[in-house]
Amino acid sequence: MIRCAECIVKDVAMAFDVLPGDIVSQSRLRRYAYPRFAAYRLLRERGLSLSQIGRMLGKRDHSSVSHGIGMTGKLLSSDAEFAARYEEARGL
Repeated sequence: MIRCAECIVKDVAMAFDVLPGDIVSQSRLRRYAYPRFAAYRLLRERGLSLSQIGRMLGKRDHSSVSHGIGMTGKLLSSDAEFAARYEEARGL
């Protein structure tokens, strides 16, 4: 069963020390964009389409979600702090 998107956003917000509203905001600040990318990937892992994820998280286009998921892959391999926080959110 897919956990609710709100639950995943809350878990990501807690792991990255931001507010859930920051993740769905239109802000492009790295502090909020990186957790947003993590939320995209976690939702994608649970089987949601790019369009569904975009609608849930700030009415974004599917291409924005795809870009964020790609960035998450890069960050997981190059940024140890991001990877640790991502795994924390994944485990909550």
